[in-house]
Amino acid sequence: MLSDEQIERYSRQIILPQIGGKGQEKLLRARVLVHTQGLLSTAALHYLAAAGIGKIGVFAEAQEGLLAALASHQERDPVSVLTCLNPDCVLITHTVEEARTPCLLVQEYDLVIADSDLLHDACCETQRPFLYASLSHQEGRLIVCRGYEAASPCLRCASIFCAPGSPSSPLAKLGALFMGAHLVTEAIKQLLALPCSPGTTLLRFDFLTFTCTEEPVQKSAACPMGHPRLP
Repeated sequence: MLSDEQIERYSRQIILPQIGGKGQEKLLRARVLVHTQGLLSTAALHYLAAAGIGKIGVFAEAQEGLLAALASHQERDPVSVLTCLNPDCVLITHTVEEARTPCLLVQEYDLVIADSDLLHDACCETQRPFLYASLSHQEGRLIVCRGYEAASPCLRCASIFCAPGSPSSPLAKLGALFMGAHLVTEAIKQLLALPCSPGTTLLRFDFLTFTCTEEPVQKSAACPMGHPRLP
């Protein structure tokens, strides 16, 4: 049951009929792994903490890059940054060594948010939703992959199975905040099993015109991800 302090903290979410008190309790029990290489998924970490995700895992090949992205002028510890934002959240950092057995790592979480394809296959094998986003200087792309389902495409089917760069233009930085919020919104929909539009779409956001287009993605007949297996 939510405490009075938590009801006040999450009041803006609780008043939404799609979430409510029960939904917020579920978010506090949820586990999300973020694989970050750049600005976009680092921005998503702040939104996850603000939403009250109970356990947030972070895997970054360069921990010093994560430190630089999360740290404020007074704090240098990413755990302190996010737990100060929301004391309900537990932040766990994972090492490159742990990622050498990706299925074991992914199984600890309900879904994965990533700006790289490294954990994609492990999500398919362990039947975890894989939320992928990439960012360029002008455009952002986002797709929710459930390639382990018979009719759902994976990242390869969408032809964007590649690691993005890390643009640093002012427009890209603003785009990262926008895309980070969108990623977390999609994550909440997955965690609460909220109704979604049928089929899978690739969302493209043009930051110059602030427009969004949807491209339907079909599962490829040659998709190798239709038969999940555990290690």
